[in-house]
Amino acid sequence: MSIPKISVIVPVYKTEQYLPTCIDSILAQTFTDFELLLIDDGSPDASGQICDEYAGRDSRIRVFHKENGGVSSARNLGLDKAAGEWVTFVDSDDIIEASFFADLVAPLAKNPELDFIHAGCKNVENGKVTAIEQEYENFVGNDATYLLRSFRGLTVSKLFRLENVRQSHGLHFDEQMKIAEDMAFTLDYLPRVRNYAFVSSTGYLYRRDNEGSATHRKVPEQYDVALHRFRHIHHSLYVYLKNRMVKNESANFRKRQSGHILQNVLFLLYRNNFSRAERLSHLKNDFTEEQITLLKYTRSFGIKYLLSFLLLYIGPHCFDGVTNFVFAITRKKKRI
Repeated sequence: MSIPKISVIVPVYKTEQYLPTCIDSILAQTFTDFELLLIDDGSPDASGQICDEYAGRDSRIRVFHKENGGVSSARNLGLDKAAGEWVTFVDSDDIIEASFFADLVAPLAKNPELDFIHAGCKNVENGKVTAIEQEYENFVGNDATYLLRSFRGLTVSKLFRLENVRQSHGLHFDEQMKIAEDMAFTLDYLPRVRNYAFVSSTGYLYRRDNEGSATHRKVPEQYDVALHRFRHIHHSLYVYLKNRMVKNESANFRKRQSGHILQNVLFLLYRNNFSRAERLSHLKNDFTEEQITLLKYTRSFGIKYLLSFLLLYIGPHCFDGVTNFVFAITRKKKRI
């Protein structure tokens, strides 16, 4: 059995309305050397049946049914089962243009030693393109700083070399993360990249009007979950800076991203029902001084800016007292 060039991993959950269009767009690719892995994540609607029906029509399709565990666990199963040289991800409510895979693999003709290929994407609502979300000029290089500045965290519209993913015990999506797991995975992969390419294609169509998607669901987040996300992304960033010898000042944009994640963690510290002693304990024990300095890079206004300023310049005790007072006032206003 020949090895497919690309393994396409599609996690599927409650998207019966969009799934046929998604699969049809993949099967209509002008580049045909791929396998399609449909991972039914315990979907309660007809999505799993749709997957099986398509598998009966096209030998390139493999379907895996599993108990519901979230998008990260579904993608991880796909990574474990993938057989291609490269792996890419498509969300089951999105669409790709017919030339998209051909555009992705095109740089390999110039440099077969590439480890990472990054394309752009467009936003789609009600069947119409509303904006270009990401766009790049065609570029092949190996400069670690340029890669760090330019990549976007979403794992869609990219090719990851599967051999690199699986080296050193293998990379997987962090199943404890419900937000920004794409960013964490991509950051974890970057230290394994020596040569990369950006392509000008924006042939990935990212659906913005699916009200059931994770982007639209407003689920209250717990402090510990947010803290774990911050620690993972912060650690991954500094592993890349160290391994690829990128100067710290060249990473200010990514530090700003980490700083904003930290702001959200601090915000949740006061939105959750912790006692003052618990809050102070978290402030002293959950963050290093180096992590707190990330707040210097943030650009925000209102209460999150206040949180950053207070913690940076007046310390945990004063920070807690003033911040608790501010949150008490805002809660009181809401009750009124």
